[in-house]
Amino acid sequence: MNLVPCGKNCAFQQDGYCTRCGSAVPTCSDADDCCYFEPRKIHD
Repeated sequence: MNLVPCGKNCAFQQDGYCTRCGSAVPTCSDADDCCYFEPRKIHD
């Protein structure tokens, strides 16, 4: 298991770490940002 630090408001961030598992298609090409970032959904 990899512990990837994450401080972004991402759907996969939990307790300061990335919890994304499995394969996914990268959504960006900027090397400074996470290519798997997905905004956290706000529940009404």
